[in-house]
Formats: sequence, C-alpha cells, structure tokens
Amino acid sequence: MQSSSLVSVLIPTYNMASTLGRALQSVAQQDYAPLEVLVIDDGSTDKTASVVNQFQTQTNLPIRYLRHSTNQGKPAALNVGVTATRGSYLAILDADDMLPKQSIASRVYYLDNNLSDDAVFGDTLYLNAAGIPYHRRAPPPSASAAELARQFLSGSVTPFHPLSLLYRKEVFGQVGMFDHRLLRAEDTDFVWRLLTRTSVSYLPKDVYCYHQETRPRLLRMKYRMQTLHGRAMMIHKQVHGLEKLPLLAKIIGLDLLKLGYECFTAKKILSVPCSGAPAENMALPVEGLTHQQTTSS
Repeated sequence: MQSSSLVSVLIPTYNMASTLGRALQSVAQQDYAPLEVLVIDDGSTDKTASVVNQFQTQTNLPIRYLRHSTNQGKPAALNVGVTATRGSYLAILDADDMLPKQSIASRVYYLDNNLSDDAVFGDTLYLNAAGIPYHRRAPPPSASAAELARQFLSGSVTPFHPLSLLYRKEVFGQVGMFDHRLLRAEDTDFVWRLLTRTSVSYLPKDVYCYHQETRPRLLRMKYRMQTLHGRAMMIHKQVHGLEKLPLLAKIIGLDLLKLGYECFTAKKILSVPCSGAPAENMALPVEGLTHQQTTSS
C-alpha cells in the first residue's frame, strides 16, 4: 500500500508536557509516510517546549511548533493549526491520547480509494491508567448521517469519537472552522456540520486510543459546565423554531446528570463494554477494507 499524500497531524496542547511525548511517539511509530506534525501550544507554562525540542532533535519526525503567548482555548489553537497545515489530509490528536500503529495508513488508504468521501472515521479504544483497553466506541449499526448528526446535537453520548476522523483539508472550506466560543464542544459542533454538509464514511477499525486520565473533581466539574454551555450555544445557533426549547431542556438535563455523576467518580460515562480483541485489531492489515457509509437520508 503506497500513497504520496502528505498527512498533517494537529496536536493542540495546554500544560500537557507529561503526556505529550506519548502522543508524539505514537505518531512517530505510524505505518505511514509522509507525515507532518503541528504542535499548537496554547500558552503552556510547563515543559511543553522542551518535550517538542527533544523530539525534533532526537527523531526524524517532522514537527512544527506553534505557540500562543496566552491561553486562547482549544478551538483557537485548532484553527491556527488548520491554517498552517500543508497536508492533503488532516487528523487531530489530543496531547494525552495516542494513535494505533496503522491509524493513519488505514484511513488514508480508504480516502485514496473513495474519492467521493470527504472524511472517514473509525472506532476508538478507551484505555485505563495502565494502558489496558476497557471500552470500544463504535457507531450504531447502519446509522445514517442524519441519525449520527442528531446524536451529536442532543444525545447523551456521541455515537463515535470526533478525533477518530481523518479529513480532506478542503472540508474546512465547506463547513467552516472550529467555533472559538465553544471551549468544550467545538468538536461536537464541527462534526455536526460535517455530517450535515459533506459525505462521511465509517471504517470498522481501531484508529484512535483515548486515555482515561483521573483529574481533580473541581476541574472535571468545570469542564462539564463548559461543555453544557457549549452544547447549549450549539443548539441555539443550529436549531430554529419550536424544536429548540425541548432540545435545550434535554441537553441541560443530561449534562446536569453527568455533573452529578462526576461529583462522585473519576470514570467517564460510557455506553457498552469493550468487545473483541483490541490488541489484535490494532494491528490488522488495511488491504481489503470493508466499510459502512453514512448516508444523508
């Protein structure tokens, strides 16, 4: 399997030096080239710059380091990265997560061979503190793009992880950039626009690893309130007419329940347990792919 398409991997980060090296290492170990990595430092005060410099000097991974002098929020960092990318394809990786070895290769192979699709997403493995998979997030069987979009707008849990997507760069000209006002819901809003305006397909392979990090209770509560505010703003700008108030009431109720849940636990609310054999699935060959395309019906 060969491709000459440059892939840009964006890593927005803010005071995540302790895990950034793990994320960069997972990109360095990808079964694909050519790659470029853009680390967008959103005003960190830790050793983020030192971690990046170490990888720049000790590995062959092409890394560009972009830095805000002050913290402006993840959406602003992402928009700076999108504007600076040189690749034909674009992926986003959080600084505390990882990409399975064939994550980029499998998704590029799919888009190279399905030119009518604008983006492709896959499954996400959730890992505990020891790095052991305990959950796999995959979309509902045979879900249409409209059904997936509805779940992103008002569901209790998104049907797939937004960062499991690989995009053609032209997508951002079609659906716009990340909304800088939505500090904890910028990805949900962006994927809703993506699903309602472009052609998106599903690749049934593990393409993203989400690390479950234990954060202080007050910080989790702060993030939950920011998410609630972002989702409410998303519905306010995307939904019109009589449907708006019931949807607002629904998401406020759901997020308040999650807020209560997070007051007593460090675990994330998930839908189903991990199935299959994650360690083997992460190494599956990418030839002979099958896929389930989301439709607009």
